[in-house]
Amino acid sequence: MRTYHEFPSLQEAAQYRQKAQTGGWIFAPDTGEQVWLFPWPMTPREIMQHPLTRGRSGQIVGQVHVPTVAQS
Repeated sequence: MRTYHEFPSLQEAAQYRQKAQTGGWIFAPDTGEQVWLFPWPMTPREIMQHPLTRGRSGQIVGQVHVPTVAQS
């Protein structure tokens, strides 16, 4: 299951993403409502088809960090 986080503003979502080093995509609706941080493995297409975003216009703010998996 893929989870998302909800924030009251784009700035707060970006700060959380940076501080927690989660990576991921932020969807900010044009209506100025809350924004959502989606996990980094999701594609922009999957995000735009998600029930929270489907039919809405807005911007997707790209990832700034993709977590790496340690190899043994």
